[in-house]
Amino acid sequence: MVASAGATARASDTAPRTAAWHEERAVARELLGEERHACWGLSAEEERHALTALVSDVDGAFPLFPSVTRYGTRPVGAVIALRPALGRSAEWLERAFECHVARRAAHGATRSEAAGSPLDVPGANVTVRSGGDRFRVEIPGDFETAPQVLAQALAGAERLRDRR
Repeated sequence: MVASAGATARASDTAPRTAAWHEERAVARELLGEERHACWGLSAEEERHALTALVSDVDGAFPLFPSVTRYGTRPVGAVIALRPALGRSAEWLERAFECHVARRAAHGATRSEAAGSPLDVPGANVTVRSGGDRFRVEIPGDFETAPQVLAQALAGAERLRDRR
């Protein structure tokens, strides 16, 4: 007798769960919770608006060096200078960027307006500070990802310069 596809699916649904499966589920729940927290009250349109600024309002990109010389002179990420715009604050930009980072961590590599952005590097963090007449977007990576963060920030700034 040949088992039907439905019977096979039901049998796999009742298969014992492994420790790895439970661990993966716990990590997924944690990432989704972080996304909910980071994106609470922020519309998808607001997130897109902030990501568009990261692509179109860049005034320059520079290496981010640590304040402590533990890594020597090696950059630990990138600093992106963003031109201000009406309605933007450092806090709002940081919140929208953090939402994007959390969403990327929870859902993986989906297509976004900021494809190739330093925010899309796994493990990237973001801090936005007011820098006088510019916003200073600091995106540190870890020891392994910092060069990729910097390369993507510099490439994005170069692409924008070429369009002007």
